[in-house]
Amino acid sequence: MHSKAKGPTKAERLRMAWIKEDGCGPCRKIGIVNLADADHEVVGGKRTGHSRTIPICPWHHRGVPPNGWTASMAEMQLGPTKSRDMRGFYSRFGTFDEQLAEVNERYENRQRPAGY
Repeated sequence: MHSKAKGPTKAERLRMAWIKEDGCGPCRKIGIVNLADADHEVVGGKRTGHSRTIPICPWHHRGVPPNGWTASMAEMQLGPTKSRDMRGFYSRFGTFDEQLAEVNERYENRQRPAGY
């Protein structure tokens, strides 16, 4: 599949790599550390840009339960997903813009590796 959208800049690639490792924002709010996908904001069926991404794990992003869990177990423990209950997801974990502001603040204040 070919997209007409521009690829990410170097700075956007670095940010997306960092947010994936920083972990899922919703999981962070319930006290869990979990690697994440870079979820792009979509408006009118189109991505708004690579800088408008938030980190959410496969469960919160696409409704994929952790290994060995059923969807109902995951929902009870981890809360609603964006794909299955978008309204509930944003109600519990904050709007896209609120989550974006949180991750951008963490990114701006991140620890840089020694020698960077």
